[in-house]
Amino acid sequence: MKVASRIVGGFILALALGACGGGAAPDSDGEVAYRISTGSGVRMRSAPRKDAEIVASLGLGQQVSVEGRSESQSTIGGTTAYWYDVMQNDGARGWVFGALTAPLEGDRTYIELARKRFERKANQFSDWRELYDYTVQAAGQSVKDQDVRAELELIGLKSLRKAAESIPFNEE
Repeated sequence: MKVASRIVGGFILALALGACGGGAAPDSDGEVAYRISTGSGVRMRSAPRKDAEIVASLGLGQQVSVEGRSESQSTIGGTTAYWYDVMQNDGARGWVFGALTAPLEGDRTYIELARKRFERKANQFSDWRELYDYTVQAAGQSVKDQDVRAELELIGLKSLRKAAESIPFNEE
């Protein structure tokens, strides 16, 4: 009888934690899963739908914990992906379209994002500045590997140069 009551108690506790957001959902290894935004102004929505209310937005490289995932994929603008129920460090929670984020899988994730953004065509001053801010933040707080940190700092300096070059000057 004690075993049955413990099982029922554990089941009720698991349901209660799941219903009130008792923590980030673990991945298949039991680790908490995190994602990183790959764009600027990635919208967090109140539900996993493109037309749902916007509750917050994510800046380039912002990390969020994964609380859950939609049961099925959606297609937006020709791209198909799951929606992820995510939480910011400040506790803000919402759904983001998976194609606008990437799984955070160590230091290499930061440098891959920086490289892709640097190689993108038609960047404007604000894009270069945002990339610089991202590289400074990632190199200073998130990255442990010194080689990755050095490359992030180099991309940051190059993006700062590109930002300066994008400012139009009158040559009178």
